[in-house]
Amino acid sequence: MIHFHFDIANPWHNEDRWPWRTLYQEAWRVSKNKTLEICVDHYPIALMHANLDTRLQGRDHAGFEISFGVLGLGVQISLPDRRHWDYERNRWAEHG
Repeated sequence: MIHFHFDIANPWHNEDRWPWRTLYQEAWRVSKNKTLEICVDHYPIALMHANLDTRLQGRDHAGFEISFGVLGLGVQISLPDRRHWDYERNRWAEHG
C-alpha cells in the first residue's frame, strides 16, 4: 500500500483562525460499503499540498484517496469504506 503526503506550509497563515473551509462537497454511494466523495476546500494553511493514499484496509474508512492543492485551494477525490476497523481482531467491525 502507498501513502504519500507532501505539504509546503503557508508562512503568512494566521494560526488563530480555523485552517480550512469546505466550498463544495458531494458523496455518492457506489456499493454496499463504498462511497465516492469529491470535496473542494479553502485550505490556507498550505501553499501547496499533495496526498495519495491507497491503504484499503487496516483503519477506519480506509480506501483510495487523492488530493492536491495550490495557494489555499484544494480538491480531494476519495473512495472510502463506510465501515470501521476492529483493531483487536484486525478486520472490519461487525455491527448488528
